[in-house]
Amino acid sequence: MTMIKVEIKPVSRKRQKGATLIVGLAILLVLTILGVSTMQSTLIEEKMAGNLRNTSVAFQAAEAALREGEYNLSDSAYFDGITDNQWETSSDNDGYYAVDNTTELSVIDPFDDARYGLTMDDITISDAVASPKYYLELIPDVPVGKGSLVKGLVSTPAVIDMYRVTARGEGVNDKAVVILQSTFFR
Repeated sequence: MTMIKVEIKPVSRKRQKGATLIVGLAILLVLTILGVSTMQSTLIEEKMAGNLRNTSVAFQAAEAALREGEYNLSDSAYFDGITDNQWETSSDNDGYYAVDNTTELSVIDPFDDARYGLTMDDITISDAVASPKYYLELIPDVPVGKGSLVKGLVSTPAVIDMYRVTARGEGVNDKAVVILQSTFFR
């Protein structure tokens, strides 16, 4: 058996090209880009969570006002306290509006803040910027058909008075506004 003699020569500093430095800087650049991208993604997710919370608070406020309006219409003591003079087609802002046969249903703009005459000052929605508001509309003389609307009634009237409740709630700031409507008869 023959032996091969291998001689290891020390590498002189003159022959080093700096490849390790370049590879290290490239890896550092990739890690920096990855870190900045992750930070931007986290900031966007944080803004999305804040907007979701803002909208959720606005929805809860509007729903509370809607339920309050529906409850007040179903409560005989409250409903009987509303005088015929309060159901007007005029532009007053007491929160009670009557839609007559000559008026289109869309004449009362739900985005007009001055229309909301009924405010829920006694109920506080956590972190909402303003108290929820609502208004009531009387839609008279709605013809009754044979649908599910009259199931269970002892006698079916020819026409009924329908009511529409429109509620408005604001979120943590005034940038999130939710408007809800419901229609029912009594």
